[in-house]
Amino acid sequence: MAEQAKEPRVLIFGTGTIGGGIAKILSKKTKPLLYDRDFLKAEALAKEFGCIAVKTKDEGLSQAEFIILCVKPQDLNQTALEIRGRLKKEHVIISVLAGVSIEKLQGAFGTNKIVRATLNLPSLYASGLIGLVAHEATTEWERHQSENLFKKMGHVIWLNEGRIDALTALSGSGPAFLLVYYEAMVDAGIALGIPVDLGKKIAQETLSGTMEMIKQSKKHPGELRWQIASPAGCTIAGLKQLEDESLRSAVINIFLATHDRIKDFD
Repeated sequence: MAEQAKEPRVLIFGTGTIGGGIAKILSKKTKPLLYDRDFLKAEALAKEFGCIAVKTKDEGLSQAEFIILCVKPQDLNQTALEIRGRLKKEHVIISVLAGVSIEKLQGAFGTNKIVRATLNLPSLYASGLIGLVAHEATTEWERHQSENLFKKMGHVIWLNEGRIDALTALSGSGPAFLLVYYEAMVDAGIALGIPVDLGKKIAQETLSGTMEMIKQSKKHPGELRWQIASPAGCTIAGLKQLEDESLRSAVINIFLATHDRIKDFD
């Protein structure tokens, strides 16, 4: 297959939450193929997003160059049995399966044209962080095209596979922990007499504005914090309470516990 400037045809294999979310994002600029054991499910998504549903694996594989594997990890072996013999040497498999290594994917599918992708939930809203790892046998063009696909979903970083679990803990699970903080801010607002809808707006804008400030200022968070906390003021009183409650230590321990649990799946 010639390495061309055009975008490759993509087959999304599995149209659950992740597969459907990827289809929604990619369909804004291209028409990915969708395959699911439940054809009606794939067909409904295709109609909704302007994609193309295929009835059989062969129909999808014969047209696609890149296969985004979105099945459940427990369905990996069965899926591999079904398509391993149908793969061509030019097919590239992109796996979004959590906890499944490139080595295991290589053994299951009998190919080394493999890219492993780690997404977080914001990726399905085109605001995510996507980590990519590629087998050394993939070409520069294949890696470039893989990156281009996921750039539509957010910011892409390349890393070695040994850091995937850490990325999953920080960026994959991290949004859940931030959502708890967001909820707590809204609850605090209620306790202070702020209506829920207004409290949500205040919390959202405060959190997003703070992140934008960090990006634009390029200053250390501690330096920015000192700009907010005036001597003997209300902010330093709150910061003292934060330290008394050991929030910093709790946050670190939350991520370490998450990482330990991820390791249990390896």
